[in-house]
Amino acid sequence: MKKAPLLSLLALSIVLVVGLLGNWRFSRRAQARALPGFQPSPTPEILPNGWYRYTDYAAGYAISYPADVRFILSRDKTLEFPQVYLLLPPSTGRDNQWMTILVLRNTEKLLPLQFIIQDIRETFRGHETMQVFPKTVYFGSQEAFQIDISPFLPGVYIFNQDKVYFLALHADMLSGLPPTPGAREMFFKIADTFTLLEDKGR
Repeated sequence: MKKAPLLSLLALSIVLVVGLLGNWRFSRRAQARALPGFQPSPTPEILPNGWYRYTDYAAGYAISYPADVRFILSRDKTLEFPQVYLLLPPSTGRDNQWMTILVLRNTEKLLPLQFIIQDIRETFRGHETMQVFPKTVYFGSQEAFQIDISPFLPGVYIFNQDKVYFLALHADMLSGLPPTPGAREMFFKIADTFTLLEDKGR
């Protein structure tokens, strides 16, 4: 009899995320189209420290996350690779905080700064004059480029050949509040586990 409240809570969480995304023109490459359908998390690898590890062989990366983070895949036909949603626990300071992982293609072989400026301007259409100042950061030995533009607080681009991995922590569009310090801390702990599959040294 305890399953009903648990299922209701899960359904409510998914509806809430869909509602949040609906308030924000999030689909980037697929604006004005139907929101993607959520699917349950695949069975993850359990690590010795108790964290879970998700591997996407087709997209070419793996990432780890704590057991109390809710993992959801979004398979949108307009995207080449599944999008990952990591719903952060209330222990990060507030409900309704999450990060995403989106895999993009750099088909024009743009330099990182050129790609980031183009991507931001496409995402925030109508704001072509927006100034973008990426900051270089490192996850292990992996170079990345960080932006802090709401609702990406922060957002991180990682470049590998013709793929670009965009990891972002999102502001709560319903409350209008930015992510808490606890959410930012967890975002960077999770992002620091990001591994390119051909990178055997990490």
